[in-house]
Amino acid sequence: MNAMFQQFLGSYTGAGYWVDETSASKKYTIEQSCVRAADGLVVQYTHDLYEEKSEVRAELTFRPNNSTVFTVNMNNKEVGRGYVFSDFLHFHIQLGPVFIEVSYQIAGGKMFVRGSSTKNAQGNFICWAEMLDKVGGG
Repeated sequence: MNAMFQQFLGSYTGAGYWVDETSASKKYTIEQSCVRAADGLVVQYTHDLYEEKSEVRAELTFRPNNSTVFTVNMNNKEVGRGYVFSDFLHFHIQLGPVFIEVSYQIAGGKMFVRGSSTKNAQGNFICWAEMLDKVGGG
């Protein structure tokens, strides 16, 4: 695995909230893992949207292009690009007409996640913030 992802390896758990352009907002919990793959990093997460009584699961594979830039794949299809500078990782993906951007920052045994999407299930712009504790090594 490329060394660019080393600091992100591990299992994480925590909480987050989202806010959309109509000022709607809800809280949720997160379980996330960042594990080595032969060709990069696999990120799996589950968002328990307990206030909405639903759940979101996803798996992304980050494949390095060089020591800074990577491609983002879902189901073996390239869906975006990203980069890593030290403890900061940022990527964007396109899923049909929807654009999503996400940032991870590692500090003090925590992962801070921030992101946005051009459309949520209701068709509104949405942004979110998460604070995850590292609960397992990588």
